[in-house]
Amino acid sequence: MPIDVLFEYPVVKNVWLGLGANGYIIASAGYVQSETLQEPASLTFENGSRTRDNASGSLAGYNTAVFNGIGSLRFRLVERMSSISGIDLLLGYVLPLTSVFEPQTWTSAAGNPPTEYSINKYKVSMFTAGLMFAF
Repeated sequence: MPIDVLFEYPVVKNVWLGLGANGYIIASAGYVQSETLQEPASLTFENGSRTRDNASGSLAGYNTAVFNGIGSLRFRLVERMSSISGIDLLLGYVLPLTSVFEPQTWTSAAGNPPTEYSINKYKVSMFTAGLMFAF
């Protein structure tokens, strides 16, 4: 769950621009892998099963703390409706300041010859949208 700090400035009536930051802590990272035959139902892998390469494990090389910049635009859609002070449409963009994963390379123990895998620096940027209710 991220922790956000957002400062807003009123541009015109019922419209705000916001700038801020958020951050979150990654407690652990792992994977689960399985290869399964879907079609045709009559075939199996060389092990006689419809599944193979079952594996799981922990991922290394991830940052435990990730930080992002935030830009937002908020519009007041409804003003004063019974017990609600307002309903706002919130649009935003999250700009990554740190990466989730650093670049790394590893070799699979399975296969002949073993396969080498790599991951580039992995950052997550996104557009966000939502409704905000003020009471």
